Amino acid sequence: MKFTLVRKKMKGDVYYVYIGTSYRDPATGKPTWAYWEKFGKEAELLEADPCALEKIQAQVDALNARKDEEEIQEKMRKIMEAKDQTLKKINKEDLSIVEGIEKNSKKIIGILAIDKVYNLFGLDSFIYELCTKNHFKKNKITRIINHCKFLSEMRALIPASKQKTQIQRDMYFGDFSDILLHKIYRTLSELSEFKQEIVGHINKKLNLLIDNRDLTACFYDVTTYFFESTEEDEIRRFGFSKDNKINNVQVVMSLVIDRESMPIDYNVYIGNQSEGATLIPEIEKLKQKYNITKVVVVADRGLNNKVNTETLLRMGMDFVFAFKAKGTTKELKEKILNVDEKKSFIFYDENGNEKEVSTETAWYADFYYQDSGRCRLPEFAPEVYSYKNIEYEELNEILQFQNEFSSKYFAKEKETKEKNGRKNIYFDCNGTKRMIVTWSAKRARKDKKDRDRLVEKAKLLVANPSRLNCELKRGGKSFIKFHSDDKKSAELDIEKIKEQEKFDGYHVLITSLDQRSASAQDIIDAYSHLWTIEQSFRHLKTDLETRPIFVRRESRIRGHFVICYIALCIIRYIEYKLKKLNKPKGSETIINALNDVQISRIKYKNSYIISTFDFSEDCEDIFDALDIKHLSQTESAVGLRLKYGIDDLAPYWAKYDDKPRHRMVMPKGQGDQM
Repeated sequence: MKFTLVRKKMKGDVYYVYIGTSYRDPATGKPTWAYWEKFGKEAELLEADPCALEKIQAQVDALNARKDEEEIQEKMRKIMEAKDQTLKKINKEDLSIVEGIEKNSKKIIGILAIDKVYNLFGLDSFIYELCTKNHFKKNKITRIINHCKFLSEMRALIPASKQKTQIQRDMYFGDFSDILLHKIYRTLSELSEFKQEIVGHINKKLNLLIDNRDLTACFYDVTTYFFESTEEDEIRRFGFSKDNKINNVQVVMSLVIDRESMPIDYNVYIGNQSEGATLIPEIEKLKQKYNITKVVVVADRGLNNKVNTETLLRMGMDFVFAFKAKGTTKELKEKILNVDEKKSFIFYDENGNEKEVSTETAWYADFYYQDSGRCRLPEFAPEVYSYKNIEYEELNEILQFQNEFSSKYFAKEKETKEKNGRKNIYFDCNGTKRMIVTWSAKRARKDKKDRDRLVEKAKLLVANPSRLNCELKRGGKSFIKFHSDDKKSAELDIEKIKEQEKFDGYHVLITSLDQRSASAQDIIDAYSHLWTIEQSFRHLKTDLETRPIFVRRESRIRGHFVICYIALCIIRYIEYKLKKLNKPKGSETIINALNDVQISRIKYKNSYIISTFDFSEDCEDIFDALDIKHLSQTESAVGLRLKYGIDDLAPYWAKYDDKPRHRMVMPKGQGDQM
């Protein structure tokens, strides 16, 4: 038994300090590990006592050197009892008749909740219909159905590379005997061809499952997903990375969600695709696919440009966009900074009484302004990823969409033709737009703090000119100006710093909704829901570990995103059901609760019983929300089969052979990159 000082990194680069101990589990004979003592956040410890880590290390050394281990052994016994729960009395009989937990019989049964939602979506029967229409053989259909279900449920519960997912399948309660690695890769390629159909089918099911689903407002955003690779191909490209992975190739993903944070659609583009060109084709597709006649598109300022706003208006859509106040014209800046009337925010307390926020704390202004300009209709981002490998007919379809869209919404504009057949259309962006300016003291303090940090970084760069070439034109370097005669000499851009100080606390929105149809606070509230799509991206990237992506071929990359989208819909639906039950829980809580609950098969006299471990209150809420029967502390095999409609339990306890049936030769260093 040995004690160690542990610094564990959590989210947000926060470190926690523990004393950990390793020991050999007497039940299994395997080495294991447990916490001995927890001290909390490292930063707080060091703030209170700069020598805190040295003192804890001395405590660790003393523990390792102690001769009298009676106290340690007693505490270890308590830790093991808390970690490995023992069975309570079974039918009030003596536990001595229980011969013990059968080796390798522990299974995570929380997968039942994920399986319930997957079945509610009806994906097994829908994929069967798709495969039948494509005249697939029976064995192939069975393989696609089983592997799609397995990959989606495992992605929701324990996301990992495809190879690791296949290895970990015997941890979960289910019949995964036919899951093989080479079949997983084949299934990804085939699922990529069914992307549009699967997304449309899930939406139809969600329309039935969610009460009065509201599609009058959709929230749109774009993000990037990187690969552990530097090799470019038809879809993986270097581009602006939102994960700050500038040395990795990536793909771009767009996502549309509704007010309940339920996904509506997604798309994947080449890694260097500009996000502004993705919005209009996506909204046009939704309009045609779901017969949407009017919708409010809510998006961040990265998607706000004159082309998008004017095109949405011509499509009959409304919009709410964040506005880049610092980059606008001098006249509009003056109007934003010197608004005529500052209005107070109104809110309601717990008793329903109306309260007013002081303008010294926060305020808003609502006015119209005149916009003008001339734009060229851009080349929209195609759904297929590369012109290089698509056939001539598919290329014609892209050009046809572009030209049909132009004729539909820009028929009166003059046009010219280029050599590739694409129409060049120029149009005026003149018109009156509504602007809502908000200011808050809290945001002002944050803006000042962020800028001060960058100014300090800029000062260090000015003091060390050799580092200037290594920095990108952002962060601290954005506050530096260079002398025209000597690029190596630099100084702080005081004028720019003072200019940005003026906008501390300001946030600006523009919208096509007039003051009669929507109040300023309604529009601000609609935009505030945009954080839910950012939360969805975080959930995809962290809890579902969509990135880094461990597949290489384009069809498998597309199939990977199909699986991640299904998993996201499953978790979001569970969140919706819990919220409806007035017991809201986050995705991380849901995943941890379902992964904790386990069952084991235990030899009891001449038969077996099923025992449940760690069926927490969170898990009970999830099962209640999905109308799943609770697990008893002990169950008979027959009772378990009847409760959950299982025909044969034997495959569920199988120990799978992790060796692949067929040897797969991979290039050196590629690993799981297939």
